[in-house]
Amino acid sequence: MHLKTAEVKQILDCTYKMSNWTRKEYSETDSLCMRFATKYATITREPDRRDYLYSICEYLSQGINYHSGKYSLRGSGKKYEFPFNEIAMEYSNKFIDHYSAGPYFDSGMLAQILSNKANFYVQTESYFDAYNTHLLALETARKFNKQHLSRKYAQLARFFEYFDRPEMTLVYCDSASNALSKLPTVSARPAALEAFIIRIRQIANFSLYLKTSDESFADKIQKLHNDSKSIMPRKDRYLAGSYILLSGIAYHHNQYNESLAYVDSASVVYPRYQLLDLWEMAMVYKALSLRKLGRFPESDQTLAKLDLADIKRPIIEQVLMQLYQEELDSDNLKKALRYRDRLSSFREKRYKIDVEGKAIEMEHLFKVRQREREISQLTALQNRNKMILVFAMIVVALVIIILVSRYRRSVFKTQSLVKQLETETQLQVMHLEVARLEERKILGQDLHNGFASSLAAVRQQLELTMMDSEDITVRDKLTYIHNQIDDLYERSRSTSHEWYHGFNEQLQQSFALQIKILADSALPDSHYKKTITVENDEISGISLAMRINLLGIIQELLTNIVKHAKARSIHILIFQDSDFLILNVKDDGVGFDVEKVKSIKKGIGLQSLRESVLKMQGNFKIASDSTGTEVIMTIPLGMAL
Repeated sequence: MHLKTAEVKQILDCTYKMSNWTRKEYSETDSLCMRFATKYATITREPDRRDYLYSICEYLSQGINYHSGKYSLRGSGKKYEFPFNEIAMEYSNKFIDHYSAGPYFDSGMLAQILSNKANFYVQTESYFDAYNTHLLALETARKFNKQHLSRKYAQLARFFEYFDRPEMTLVYCDSASNALSKLPTVSARPAALEAFIIRIRQIANFSLYLKTSDESFADKIQKLHNDSKSIMPRKDRYLAGSYILLSGIAYHHNQYNESLAYVDSASVVYPRYQLLDLWEMAMVYKALSLRKLGRFPESDQTLAKLDLADIKRPIIEQVLMQLYQEELDSDNLKKALRYRDRLSSFREKRYKIDVEGKAIEMEHLFKVRQREREISQLTALQNRNKMILVFAMIVVALVIIILVSRYRRSVFKTQSLVKQLETETQLQVMHLEVARLEERKILGQDLHNGFASSLAAVRQQLELTMMDSEDITVRDKLTYIHNQIDDLYERSRSTSHEWYHGFNEQLQQSFALQIKILADSALPDSHYKKTITVENDEISGISLAMRINLLGIIQELLTNIVKHAKARSIHILIFQDSDFLILNVKDDGVGFDVEKVKSIKKGIGLQSLRESVLKMQGNFKIASDSTGTEVIMTIPLGMAL
C-alpha cells in the first residue's frame, strides 16, 4: 500500500469519527500511525509539516482516551497493548520544540498540544507535571487566542474532576462558561464544548451529592440534564452520560427500576456508550439495582463485564463492599477475603490519588493567593499612584485657580482703573465743556455790552455826519460804511444773544448727559435697570462748582449701591420744590441698618456725603430696610447759585 502523507493525515483525522469500525480497522490505523509518524520530517513545506505533526499528536491523544483503563472494545477480551502514551509524549514534545514560536506558530494548535501532554502526564501519574502543563496551555490561550480560553478552562475542570475535587471542578466550569459567553456570536460557541461543560458540572454535583446527601445537588443534575437535551445539534455521547448520572440518583433514592431505565436510555441514546468514561458507573448501578431487585444472575453477568481491580472511581467501593458482605453472609470466606483485598487495594489507590489531588489543590490555592497578593500589592501601588496623581492634580488645579483668580483680580482691577479713568476723563471733558459754555456766555455778554454798543454809537455818528454832509459822493460813501456797520452790528448782536441765551439750555443737556454717563459707567444695562430724570429748568441757575459737587455726590451714591446694595433697579430724580433743589436716589437692594452703621462709626461714605450737603447748607436724609434704600438731599436754591 503506497500512501502519501496527506492521505495518512486524512485517515488519522477521521478515525475516531467512525462509528462502525472493527478491531481490525482500528489496529491497522494504529499501525499506519506508527509507520508514518516519522515521515513528518520528509515534508518540505513547513505549514504542511506542522499540520501533519499535529494530526499525529491528536490521533495518539484520542487513542489514549479511547483505550485507557478498560479492556479493548474491539472484541479480543484482553487489554489493548499499544504504547500510545510514550509515542504521544515524544511527538508532542517535537511539536512544542518546533512550533512554540516562529513564523509558523499557531496558538490554538500549541494550546491543544499542551492540554494533550497534560493528559499524557496523568496516564503516567505525573500529576504535578500535568497540572503545570494545563496552566501553561491556559496561559497560551489567554495570551494569544481567547477563543480557545473556554476549552482550556473546561480541560482544567476535567483534570480536577479526575481527582474528585468537585469544588475546584465547578470553579473552572464557571470560568469556562464565562469565557464561552464572551465569544462574539452564538455560532462561535461550539455545542460540543457546551455539552462537555454540562457533563463536568453534573459529575461534580453528583460527587457533592454522594458526600452530603443534599437533594439540591440532585436537582441541579436534573436541570443540567434538561439543558443537555436542549443543545442543538444534540451531543448524544454527553446526553448518555447524563442518563448514567440520573441512574445513580435514582438508585440512591431506592428507585431501582428507574435506575435500570436510565441506563437503558443511555444505551439507546448512544449505542456505543461502552466508550464513555462513565460506562463503568452505569454497569455498577445496573448491577447494584439488579441485586436490590433480587435478579442476581443478571447482576453477576453485568459485573463480569468490569475489571473491578482497574476502576478508579469511588463508586467501585460500594460494589466491593456489597460483594464482600454478600460472600461473608454466605460463609464464603475465600471470596469474601478476595473482595476485601480488592477493596483495600482500591482504597490504597484512591488514597494516593486523593493525596495527590489535595496537594495539587493546595498548590493551586497557593498560586491563587500568591497572585491575589501580587494583585493586592499592584492595586495598592496603583491606588498610591492614583492618590499621588490626584494630589498633584489638586495642587496643579489650586495653582491654576490661584493664578486665574489673581489674573481675574488683576484684570478686574485694571478694568476698574480704566473705567475710573474713563469716567474721570469724561467728567473732565464735561467740566471743560461747561467751562467753554460759560466762557461763551461771558463772551456773548461782553460782545453785547461792549462791541455791539460801540458799533451802535459809531452807526449813530455816521448817521449825523450823513445828515450834515452836502457832498453827494461823500454821502454815498458814508451810506456804504453805515450799511456795513449796521450789518456788523446785527451780526454781533445776534451772536451775543445766541451765546448768552443758549448757555442754559446746553448746560441743562450737558448736566443730564453727565449723570447718565456716570450711571452707565457704574451700573451697566446688563445688570441694572436705571431711570434718570432731570426736570427742565431746575438747574439753570446752578453754578459750575455746584454741578461738580452734585456729580460727585451722585457718583458716591452709585458706588455704594454697587458695593453693598445688591440692587437690580435704581431711580435718580432731580427737581425743584419751592426754593429748594431736590436730589432723590432710590434702589431695591438689600438695605442696611442706618443706626447701626452710625453707631459703629464705619459709615465713612455716608458721613462724607452728609458733610458735602451740609457745606451747601442742605439737608441729608436716608431711609433703608430689606426692600431697598432711599437717599433725599435738599439744597436751598440760594446756595446753589
